Parts: sequence; C-alpha cells; structure tokens
Amino acid sequence: EALWRTGQQDQALAVLRSLLNSRPGMTAARTRLARRLADRGDAAAALALLREGRSLAPTDLDLLAAEVKLLAEQNRQAEAAQLLEVFAGQQPSLPTCLGLGHAAMNAGLFDAAQAWADRALDQAPAEQRADAQLLLAEIAMRQGKQKKDASLLQAARQHYEQVLAAYPTHMVAGNNLAWLLAVDLNEPRPALELALRVRGNLPVSRLPLNLIDTLATVLRLNQRYNEARDLLEEAVGLFPTEALVQLQLGLIYAAIDNPQGARAAQETALQLGLPDERAAEARAALAAIKAEGESG
Repeated sequence: EALWRTGQQDQALAVLRSLLNSRPGMTAARTRLARRLADRGDAAAALALLREGRSLAPTDLDLLAAEVKLLAEQNRQAEAAQLLEVFAGQQPSLPTCLGLGHAAMNAGLFDAAQAWADRALDQAPAEQRADAQLLLAEIAMRQGKQKKDASLLQAARQHYEQVLAAYPTHMVAGNNLAWLLAVDLNEPRPALELALRVRGNLPVSRLPLNLIDTLATVLRLNQRYNEARDLLEEAVGLFPTEALVQLQLGLIYAAIDNPQGARAAQETALQLGLPDERAAEARAALAAIKAEGESG
C-alpha cells in the first residue's frame, strides 16, 4: 500500500504477486491484487484472479464479495446478483445472509442488499437481530447519502435506535448514529450525548479509530474545541500513523486559530493516505488555510 500511494504501482503489484505465488490461498493478497489490477484498468485480469481464488476456496465470502463488486463496476449487476443467489444455495444460514447482504451493499446493489438483510432479520433469534438491523441501517444510510433522500436517512436512524433500545451502549450502533445525527441530520447536540454515552469511561488507548473520528467531529460541531484538541493530541501520540486522527487534529487546530499546526496535520494526513472523500476534506481544509493566510 505504501508503494502504491507513492506512485510505485509496478513495484506494489510485484510484491502482491510474489506474496500470492508463495501463498495461493491468501485471500487478502488476492483481493488486494485484483483491486489494484482493476484500478489500473485490467478488469479482465482482476476477474480471472478472483475466479481462480474461488475455485480454490468456493465458500470464501471475501472472494465472492470482491467479484460481485467488480461485476457491478462493469455494469453487470444482474450477473452479480445471480452470483449471490448461486452462492447462497437453497437454505442460506443467518451468517451467509448477512455476508451476502454486506457484499451486495458494498457493490452498490441496494435492492439485493435489502433482500438479504430482510432474510437475515426474518430468521434471526431475538439475541441476534442487532446484526441484521445494523446492516439495514447501513444500507439505508448509504442510499440516503447517495440519493440525498432524507426519508432513507431517517430510516437508518430508526434502525440504529432499535439496536440501542436493546443495547444502550452498543458501540457500532451508537457511533454510526452519532455520526449520522451530527453530519447528515444536523443534530450535533444529541449526537454528542450519544457518542459520550457509548464511550463511557474508556481511555483513548482503547477507543476504536472510528469512534475517535466521531467524537472529534461531534465535539468540534458543538464548539467544544479544547476537549477535542486534548482527545486528538493524545490520540496522535498513541496512533501517529492514523491519517484520520491527523485530519481531525488539523480541523481542530484551524478552529482554535493555529494555522501552522493545522497545515502540518493536514499535510501529514494526506501523506499517510486517506479515503477519497476524507482526502478531499483535507485538501479543502488546506485550501481554506491558504486563503485565510492570503486574506490576512
């Protein structure tokens, strides 16, 4: 990944091929290599690589998910949906339904994802319904953001609230709902209350990265800048190579009028590598810092 991010794509592919040659059953190497081949425009080679892997491990859900996503990217949605059905067989188990739902969702096949999530919910005993509800929530949230449909975002909210009604400190549901409230539904105050409740008394060293990201966001949106700064400076000390922490620290430094620190943090975040949407956020923050400096 470091080679790929620094523009050394041929070397990155060579490393992955070498790893796969020595360990043909290593799913992570196979799916990563297929992804990078597709990114380079060689979808046929990527698809062949995944199908070879599935011939070696026909029950591997990760390989299936990668193939389904690749087919969907090639506008072969019907073929991708059929592949899910064939994999499932006649009476798919609860874990299989959940896995296929996630695979369909990640490929953008939202109707298929909804159907698999509903099948999972139908067969889940009471103590396992949360997993299906979380999947339904994420499907609704992704669709809502993609379509800018407030009713879908509210549906996601309701699914998360159902999980939290049964498990008030459920970290995944609480984190995701707090982000949804703060970022998409413009309700930062209840988002902060929820994020703090889910965190409880856990020290920063034990917080998952996505909860640190959410806490920083809701603290900033509630203008509790000093708390956010303290959280993030401690997190940077613990996780210095986590790009999202650097991104959030840069946003806080900008909010408390520390442009030099903000610039350094955002540049570090981009060097470490961010998902596309968050990289755009970091670049926008850098542009704002530059514009502020020029106007000042």
